[in-house]
Amino acid sequence: SGHACPEVSQTTYSLPCSEGYYCPNGTSSQTQYPCPPGTYTGSTSLTSAEECTICPAGRACGWATGISTNPWLACMPGYYCPEGTGSTTAYPCPPGSWSDQSNL
Repeated sequence: SGHACPEVSQTTYSLPCSEGYYCPNGTSSQTQYPCPPGTYTGSTSLTSAEECTICPAGRACGWATGISTNPWLACMPGYYCPEGTGSTTAYPCPPGSWSDQSNL
């Protein structure tokens, strides 16, 4: 586990999982199981979604967020992103408040 085995009758694993993905036993593609929104990974050896890291506050992590590939995004101006946010526009600033900054 933590690897993909894309060929029939393989006797050893051949490919590490891609950044932003995890590879449980039986995985046939490096990009078969993406880390869910609100999480990310730079690792290429995860075996379950629970091993994906929670996205930091001020950032948004969509499906399959990695470090060097499909990196997390800054929260949009007018919005804030608590830890574990999956979209840059998930949490608008409440009425009576505003922000022209990103990464909140």
